[in-house]
Amino acid sequence: MTTADAKSFLVIFRHPPGGSALAREALDVALASAAFVNRLEVLFLDDGVWQLAPGSGSGTDAGSFAKTLQALPVYGVSRCHVHLPSLEQRGIRSDAVTLDCEPADDAAVARMIDTHDVVLSF
Repeated sequence: MTTADAKSFLVIFRHPPGGSALAREALDVALASAAFVNRLEVLFLDDGVWQLAPGSGSGTDAGSFAKTLQALPVYGVSRCHVHLPSLEQRGIRSDAVTLDCEPADDAAVARMIDTHDVVLSF
């Protein structure tokens, strides 16, 4: 077992799709890390929840991004979380998100950050 295999990773998506490369970079890091890490989880927080909003996959690049996002579980992402207050602040219904994610409140987010060995925020 390598050092990376023994560590747990949390990738936090904090930016909306489009407008900058940060959403794509977070997705690329998550996909690449999944090949080397036993426990990889992702969290959609702040404006990152827009990536899960219905209709966020419109346009050529966005459509490709949304399809790749849907493949996270196939690539070995063990758990997906979405911050409920972030959804509520942006008027996105939790039952309308486009990826199967576990709801997380502020306390759950704090626990996730505390319990993962490596936390990457984009």
